[in-house]
Amino acid sequence: MAENLAPSEVVLGLVRVINGESPRLSAKDYLDPSVNIHMDSARHCGIELWYKWIYLIRNCGRLCNLYMTPCELSCDRENPNIVHLSIRWSGIERSRWTPVVAPEIYHLRYLVENCRIIEVWTTKSNYIFIFGLWIRYSILYRLLFLWAIFYFAILSLRGKDYHEDNDEGRPAKSRTQKEGLKSSSWQRFTRSKWTFLLFHLLCLLYCVVGRVDFIGSFTVWFVMQMGVHSGYHRYFSHSSFRTYPWFEFILGCSGCLAFQNGPLWWASKHRRHHQFADTGNDLHSPTKGFWHSHVGWLWSKQADDIDCKLIPDLLRPIPIWIENYQVWIHIIYVSTVYLLGGWNGLLAWWITPVVVCWHTTFATNSFCHTIGSHPYKCRPYGFCMARNNFLVAIANLGEGWHSNHHANPSRCHHGFYRWYQLDIVYVVLLLLEKLGIVWGLKRQERTRRKLASKS
Repeated sequence: MAENLAPSEVVLGLVRVINGESPRLSAKDYLDPSVNIHMDSARHCGIELWYKWIYLIRNCGRLCNLYMTPCELSCDRENPNIVHLSIRWSGIERSRWTPVVAPEIYHLRYLVENCRIIEVWTTKSNYIFIFGLWIRYSILYRLLFLWAIFYFAILSLRGKDYHEDNDEGRPAKSRTQKEGLKSSSWQRFTRSKWTFLLFHLLCLLYCVVGRVDFIGSFTVWFVMQMGVHSGYHRYFSHSSFRTYPWFEFILGCSGCLAFQNGPLWWASKHRRHHQFADTGNDLHSPTKGFWHSHVGWLWSKQADDIDCKLIPDLLRPIPIWIENYQVWIHIIYVSTVYLLGGWNGLLAWWITPVVVCWHTTFATNSFCHTIGSHPYKCRPYGFCMARNNFLVAIANLGEGWHSNHHANPSRCHHGFYRWYQLDIVYVVLLLLEKLGIVWGLKRQERTRRKLASKS
């Protein structure tokens, strides 16, 4: 308990609680239940509001693993119960996942009585480093306030508690790593034989008697392919480039619409494939039969679980959210498609693109491990049969240069090792790089090789 402490010690105790350095104590040990919080000219009352504000700056700001470093602590000369605290924020920037430190020092004041903080004075400028410059503007700050009301209402309906002094992401992440993830009934439904058969029958029916919308189907297929190949494969599985959280969310949702489960499931299976390519531990090894490597492996019991040990870097909010809420992503998309195009729209803009995307994606596992050239030795040596297949590369936008990929898995381009190896996914990534949406593309360093050979 925070009894018989000097005002400055009470304030430092609250800072330690915020930083997660006092597991036995909580904010209730230092804050008065009816604490007044002054934000610029506004005044708010109650410890519940304090908990909500701390939850917001930890979980909804541009930083994670937020940390307050006290820089200067002093008591007011006229009133020793008023404590002046200067701090510097630090944390991990969510968009780039790099440690950052606030360039300036921020100032707060606390009024302490009976070893409890009863008044807190702060300003919106103290949180610019956490949220961004937009928080300065009144209308945007009010929108944040309205959004927060809706956000906490949803948390209440879901039964989630925001009264935690530590970051919500930390215990959730450790639980995920420890316990692992299991495929839900919806995830198993997307991979069931009956779903596979139903979608193919509906696709055949659409091609025979439906109003074929080739442009619409091709456009949706292209978006799904980019979601799977640039998102699930090159971004989530191999970290071949970096991007903003909002675009990471778009990539994850686009891949999810292709009915190939969530990014965690997809990445864990693919990393296992690279680890044990074409051996007995490879789920879709062609040594078990061509059909098995194409789609049969999806119905094995080993395909149900997600090995979190293979994807520790992906156990972060956005991939986990997409993995857990796939059904809602599909419901929103299917409902929108039905409202816009009716039954023919569902067949043209959902069923048909999903079926085509299945086979153009799975062809990499089957055709590209049995037919084509094998210019590079790939790990595990003596087992991996990854091959370059020109026709598959055209059909799936560049993924068919599979021997290139297995030789250098982290590179963001699978083609262009030769002039004729077209890689559409890589071309799109180059365009996005020019627009500043993605960066840090890992590619072949040809210039250095040429210079080294000349020297």
